[in-house]
Amino acid sequence: MRVLLPAVDIFYSVGGGQSFYKQLIKANPNIEFSYLIRNESDKANRPSNSKTINYDYKFPNLHVLNPSFDFSSVPTYARLAVSNAANIAYSARGLNFDVIDIPDWEQNGCFLRFFLNHFNVKFSKIALSMHGNISKTLYSNWDTSNHDYSSIEFLEKAQYLGADIRYGISEFYIEEWEKRSNLRADYLHPFTFFKPEKSKPYIKTSEVPSIIFFGRTEKRKGPDFLTHLAWMLPKNLFTKALIIGPSVPLENKTTSEDVINILIKNRNLNIEIKESVTQATMQEFFTQSNLTVLPSRYDTFNLVALESLFAGCPVVVGKNTGVVGFIKKEFPTMPIHVLPMDDLATCIKVLEHAIENYHEDRKAIAKILETISTRTFSSKSLLDIYEQPSKRVRETDIPFDEIAKSFLQICSENPSAQNNELVTTLHL
Repeated sequence: MRVLLPAVDIFYSVGGGQSFYKQLIKANPNIEFSYLIRNESDKANRPSNSKTINYDYKFPNLHVLNPSFDFSSVPTYARLAVSNAANIAYSARGLNFDVIDIPDWEQNGCFLRFFLNHFNVKFSKIALSMHGNISKTLYSNWDTSNHDYSSIEFLEKAQYLGADIRYGISEFYIEEWEKRSNLRADYLHPFTFFKPEKSKPYIKTSEVPSIIFFGRTEKRKGPDFLTHLAWMLPKNLFTKALIIGPSVPLENKTTSEDVINILIKNRNLNIEIKESVTQATMQEFFTQSNLTVLPSRYDTFNLVALESLFAGCPVVVGKNTGVVGFIKKEFPTMPIHVLPMDDLATCIKVLEHAIENYHEDRKAIAKILETISTRTFSSKSLLDIYEQPSKRVRETDIPFDEIAKSFLQICSENPSAQNNELVTTLHL
């Protein structure tokens, strides 16, 4: 089976989505995956079942309009998605696949089917890989509470309905979408791709663990909440913390890192911020006296929590995350400390308890991990999911194909916009 992942630089970029796809590729050697590269080297170390496609940026990014071109006939809400979909499909022009596996943090799926057909990309199905919608992040970020992202939500729902197949690793998130659409996605058990390795020996580096946070520093992930917790902890229980993860831009020309640095400075906290670390370095943190604290206000799953626990490192995590239900269902005796998030005083008590019981928790986790290899679980494989018949719901509220045709027509009438020969003949 041949699968196209319209994601960029999977074995170069750092992020939860890239981490998921890396592990998915490695865990399914019977499937050939192709993905796009822009900055990743052709010689990068990657599995033999992964192929690369150069990302050909042939169409204008309508998210930043060039006044030389009149794209006013393309609705504002569709401009980023339609231009991205065109570039993805053009990059894969003339190739053959069985499945196009698109991530739901983009909205390209509304237009991708049209452009794939237009550029003679052969495929049987489009599968939607469910990780989390950008609208949720935008609504919960700093300085965006008064913004209206309903058009993005509309595209996200249309993309969900318009896919042939939908799958996710979080039952929590699958149920959320089922309530929203009355259409259930398939569940892919995390252990079909997440392969816990034998954890490295614990190196006790201190009596009181340091606090460590991994993830994008957007508000939804709760890095600011971590500073509140650190500030209110008894001084004998907190010495230092580390926030590791990429900063995100905010609409007032600042970044999430700027916001967090102000909180750290005003409270005189011993917290360091690092942009990112390698997967190997992350695993080293888990072997030392560090407590992984992930105070997400909302997270469809949170693979970092799983990676930490299965490396033997205790975890404190926000209640409204998919990983909490997964651990409680699959490993009911596994120590995991859950923050209610809407009750700061109780959150402080939960964190205090996690710090005070840190070394005991490590012993308990190590004992549970000894039995992991004997555990069985029931789940469809990725191949099973891909081979299912289509359950596509055709969306008719908005003529997405007409928007795509209009976009191509404008490009063909503006030779300086792109190479004119690419778009003059429409496959309607």
